[in-house]
This record gives sequence, C-alpha cells and structure tokens, in this order.
Amino acid sequence: MRAATMGKRPGTLISVGIDVGTTTTQMVFSRLYLNSASGAGTMARPEIAGKEVLYRSRIHFTPLMDRQFIDAEAFSKLVAAEYTDAGCTPAQVDTGAVIITGETARKQNAEAVLDSIAGYAGSLVGATAGPLLEGILAGKGSGAASYSRKWASTVANVDIGGGTSNIAIFQNGLVIDACCLRIGGRLVEIAPQAQQITWIGDPLRQLLNRNNIRLRDGDRADLPALQSVTASMADILLEALNGTNDSGMLSALLTTAPLKQKYPLDAVMFSGGVSRFIYDHAGQCDRIDLGEPDPAAEPFCYGDIGPLLGAAVKEAIAVTGWRLVCPAETIRATVLGAGIHSLSLSGSTVYLGRGSLTALPLRNVPVIKPRIGNKMDYSDDLPGSIMELLTRHGDDGQALAVAIHGPSSPTFRDVGALADALISGLRNYLAAGRTLIIAVEQDFGLVLGQTVVAKMAAMDTKAADLICLDQVALDDGDYLDIGTPLSQAGTVPLVIKTLAF
Repeated sequence: MRAATMGKRPGTLISVGIDVGTTTTQMVFSRLYLNSASGAGTMARPEIAGKEVLYRSRIHFTPLMDRQFIDAEAFSKLVAAEYTDAGCTPAQVDTGAVIITGETARKQNAEAVLDSIAGYAGSLVGATAGPLLEGILAGKGSGAASYSRKWASTVANVDIGGGTSNIAIFQNGLVIDACCLRIGGRLVEIAPQAQQITWIGDPLRQLLNRNNIRLRDGDRADLPALQSVTASMADILLEALNGTNDSGMLSALLTTAPLKQKYPLDAVMFSGGVSRFIYDHAGQCDRIDLGEPDPAAEPFCYGDIGPLLGAAVKEAIAVTGWRLVCPAETIRATVLGAGIHSLSLSGSTVYLGRGSLTALPLRNVPVIKPRIGNKMDYSDDLPGSIMELLTRHGDDGQALAVAIHGPSSPTFRDVGALADALISGLRNYLAAGRTLIIAVEQDFGLVLGQTVVAKMAAMDTKAADLICLDQVALDDGDYLDIGTPLSQAGTVPLVIKTLAF
C-alpha cells in the first residue's frame, strides 16, 4: 500500500495498531470512517461508522536483547521499516494504539520501547496492556464480539500466544468476563536442528514436576514427553473455561482472578499464534505461512511447542460439545483489536482549557466514578463520595479523571449544582494545580467545563488545567488515554481501557 492509499480523506482518520507480543510483533494501518449521529434531545456527535484495513505488516519476532530487555533500537527500526513498506508517514497518522502484551509487558524497559516509537503512532499512543485488556482486544479483533452480537449468543475467545493465554467471554456483543493464564507455545524453546531444549519457562517447570516429567535445559527434545505436557496445558485451559480445577494447577498458572462462573457457551474461538495449529488448513482457517516447514512433519520447526499445544487443544476441544468457530482473524487478532476496536471519540461539545492543550496526549489516566446515581441535587452525596475515592486511590501526583453520569436534560441550575459539588469534593486536588479530567455521559461537557472554571475564578481558587469530555461512559477503575483534538471532527480521540490493570 502506497501513500496514495494512505492519503487524507474528509471524514476519515488513519489509525495504526502495534502489537508487541511475547514472541511476535506486528502492525496494522486502518482507515476509520466518521459519521455524525444524534438522538432526540442530544447534540450531534461523530461516531466511527466504518473501518477499512489498509495495510497488514509482516509478522516479526519481537527483538529482544535477552530475556529481560526488549531491544528498543531494533524495535524502532522495525516500526520505521513497516511505515516505509506501508507507504505512510507519521504525519499521515491521526491516532493509534501500541499494545505491549503477554510476557513482553513485564520486560523491564517496556516504557523505553514506547518512547522509542512515540513519534510513529500519531497523537494517541496506548501503553502496556494488562492481561484482561489484551484478551478483550483479541476477542474484538478475532470477531468473537461481533459473532456474539450477530447471533445473540455467548462466545469465548481464547487467545493463545507465546507466554500467555487470554480468555474473554462475550455475550450479545459485550464482554462480561475475562481471565489470563501463563500457558503459551513459547514456554519451551528448542533448537530445531539440534532438537535440543534451550529454555523452559517457570510455569512449565511447575507443570513438568507435577506430571513427574524430567526435562531440563540442554536435554534432547523428547516428543512424547512434550506431547504429554501440552495435553496437560490444554486440559488446564478447559478447566479455566469450565470453572474447575481438577489438575490442581489452575490457580498456580492464573495471572488474574478466574472467570466468575461457568458460562453456557454457544461457541468457542481461538486466536493468537498457536491458533493456526488448531484449525484445519483446508476445512476451516488457513494457517499463516511464515515460510517455515510443515509442523506436522517437523514438530519443532518453530523452535517451540506451539504446534504441539495447538494439536492438544484441538483434540481436547473436540470432546467438549462446544461449537468451534473459525475467527475472522487468528494471529493478527490483537493488533486489529488495538488499531481498530480500541478507539472511541468524545462528544463534540467538549471543554479544553488552554493549559490542558499542552498536556495532551495523556496516557493511562486513572478513572474514579462516584456512586451517586442520577440525582439532580449533588450537594450532599457527591463531595463526600469523591473525597472517599480520592483517599482510596492515593495521591501519586498524576492527572485524574472523574466520571459522572449526569442528568439527561440538565438545566443551568443542575449544571451549577454539579460544578459546586465537584469543586467541593476536589478541593485539595485542585489546590495542587494538576490537570483534571471530568467525563460526563450526557452532552453538556462544554457548559460544565465553563461553569467549573467560572466558579473557581469567582472563588479566587487556583484553576487547574481542565478537560471536560462528554458522551463518554466510564467506570471506576478504568484507565483512559486522551489524544490531541481532531480539528476535522471537532472532538477528541480516546482509548478506554476497561479492566486494563
């Protein structure tokens, strides 16, 4: 795809998604089509009405200096080369998300990697993804979310990568649960030519000991023994879906809380690098051809146990009675979720203080949401609820977002009362002069922001840098990325990281 394809078009945005995984790194460039939508009594606001993938990168092995450090310089060169191949320049990109996932998210220099490519990802760059967000993005990119919406069903998407497996449960298009396990195809590394084990990850060591399998670094790769351990890994994945722990190993391998319950699944999808070994080449999903030999003939041709794990999962899922559905995307599910499905837009009546413009973009802004319902009189409940949440959250000196539902048709009195209550509850926060983000679900962000600033000036209170977003639904515990304003749309791009950390 060359620059003509990536060129600007009215009413569209160019988005880039970059997925830095335990084993592989990939990118996707997309065009997002905007449409102005409005309902009764609400202001028109832009929405993402369509999405078009313009360029999919090659699948690269994530450049590592050693097991603790990503090679930031090599990674930056990788990204630059893909921009060139895509025929795109950083100036053409409006927004994007960099998602550092799996074991790679725990590398010591993940922030340095983000900094090394910040200039390539547009005005909005998402940071390290927690395991729950990773699973949600993969389920959206694979098509599990849309499938569950289309068929009014409950669908599990299991994204199996190099170091972790992320499970997300979708019901009627919405995510209702998620969890993550340290099960992946790269937890045993093998020298293909010598057929020798070069490394075994700690999670696998526990499982090997539990199964009385004696394998160590430097041993010859014992195919029956590794088939036995990957069969155990597949069984534990099914335990996670079923809410059981017959092996006694599930709790040891979970990196998050388990699923809240056993869900009556209508279908199961698999994505991630290992998934290409679960689906039949002819009858279901085509495997991604990385130019390697056929793993059926050479099971260690990828230098890991990914093909064995995929075969074990395929065999285990066959006896469950669950419907195995081929996803729209397998190995590229997470990067498509990052580049296309993570972006949202605020309403067109936002308030941006002068000082706040220099603070954008903002990343990983924690969200608090006072539990006060949809009341017209905020004076009693809101200040106390805000102060309680601020005490629980702690003061780390960073920007904070306060989410408010707000009345659907506010009067000037309603807006004034809400502004008074916010100022009262945030008195100490505002005194520190930090950037404050207020997000309301209705469409009066501009007038609320103006009212807060006016009241603070009348009180001779030091004004913080204020950003007031509207038509944004957030929840307590979410994290928010805020991009620079889009002049062509009159709005602000957002990434809402629900259950991210």
